[in-house]
Amino acid sequence: MTRWFLTHPDALVGSDRIQLRAVLASCSELDVLTKHVRAFADMVTDPHCDQLPAWIESARASTDLPKSQPVRPPPRTRP
Repeated sequence: MTRWFLTHPDALVGSDRIQLRAVLASCSELDVLTKHVRAFADMVTDPHCDQLPAWIESARASTDLPKSQPVRPPPRTRP
Protein backbone atom coordinates (compact mmCIF):
# COMPACT_ATOMS: atom_id res chain seq x y z
CA MET A 1 0.00 0.00 0.00
CA THR A 2 2.87 2.38 0.70
CA ARG A 3 3.88 2.23 -2.96
CA TRP A 4 0.33 3.15 -3.95
CA PHE A 5 0.40 6.20 -1.67
CA LEU A 6 3.78 7.34 -2.92
CA THR A 7 3.18 6.76 -6.62
CA HIS A 8 1.65 9.52 -8.73
CA PRO A 9 -1.96 8.49 -9.41
CA ASP A 10 -1.40 8.64 -13.19
CA ALA A 11 1.46 6.14 -12.88
CA LEU A 12 -0.58 3.45 -11.13
CA VAL A 13 -1.76 0.52 -13.22
CA GLY A 14 -5.48 -0.11 -13.37
CA SER A 15 -5.60 -2.94 -10.83
CA ASP A 16 -3.57 -0.90 -8.34
CA ARG A 17 -5.91 2.07 -8.77
CA ILE A 18 -8.93 -0.13 -8.11
CA GLN A 19 -7.38 -1.69 -5.01
CA LEU A 20 -6.21 1.68 -3.70
CA ARG A 21 -9.68 3.15 -4.20
CA ALA A 22 -11.18 0.27 -2.23
CA VAL A 23 -8.68 0.67 0.62
CA LEU A 24 -9.21 4.43 0.82
CA ALA A 25 -12.99 4.03 0.75
CA SER A 26 -12.82 1.66 3.69
CA CYS A 27 -10.44 3.71 5.85
CA SER A 28 -10.88 7.46 6.17
CA GLU A 29 -7.55 7.80 8.03
CA LEU A 30 -5.63 6.34 5.09
CA ASP A 31 -7.59 8.53 2.68
CA VAL A 32 -6.61 11.68 4.59
CA LEU A 33 -3.01 10.47 4.93
CA THR A 34 -2.79 9.81 1.19
CA LYS A 35 -4.04 13.32 0.43
CA HIS A 36 -1.39 14.83 2.72
CA VAL A 37 1.38 12.67 1.20
CA ARG A 38 0.38 13.63 -2.34
CA ALA A 39 0.06 17.32 -1.47
CA PHE A 40 3.57 17.18 0.01
CA ALA A 41 4.93 15.42 -3.09
CA ASP A 42 3.33 18.04 -5.36
CA MET A 43 4.80 20.81 -3.26
CA VAL A 44 8.38 19.54 -3.37
CA THR A 45 8.42 18.31 -6.97
CA ASP A 46 6.86 21.47 -8.39
CA PRO A 47 8.83 24.00 -6.37
CA HIS A 48 6.27 25.50 -4.04
CA CYS A 49 8.26 25.14 -0.85
CA ASP A 50 6.80 28.44 0.32
CA GLN A 51 3.63 26.40 0.96
CA LEU A 52 5.38 24.20 3.54
CA PRO A 53 4.16 26.11 6.63
CA ALA A 54 0.53 25.87 5.41
CA TRP A 55 0.99 22.15 4.64
CA ILE A 56 2.39 21.51 8.13
CA GLU A 57 -0.54 23.32 9.74
CA SER A 58 -3.00 21.37 7.60
CA ALA A 59 -1.42 18.07 8.58
CA ARG A 60 -1.36 19.03 12.27
CA ALA A 61 -4.99 20.15 12.15
CA SER A 62 -6.21 16.90 10.58
CA THR A 63 -8.41 15.17 13.08
CA ASP A 64 -8.70 12.04 10.91
CA LEU A 65 -5.03 11.13 11.22
CA PRO A 66 -3.91 8.85 14.02
CA LYS A 67 -1.81 10.67 16.58
CA SER A 68 1.71 9.36 16.74
CA GLN A 69 3.74 9.03 19.86
CA PRO A 70 7.34 10.17 20.00
CA VAL A 71 9.80 7.36 19.42
CA ARG A 72 11.90 6.79 22.50
CA PRO A 73 15.12 4.82 22.53
CA PRO A 74 15.08 1.62 24.56
CA PRO A 75 16.39 1.92 28.11
CA ARG A 76 20.08 1.33 28.54
CA THR A 77 21.16 -1.82 30.25
CA ARG A 78 24.38 -1.97 32.17
CA PRO A 79 26.75 -4.86 31.54
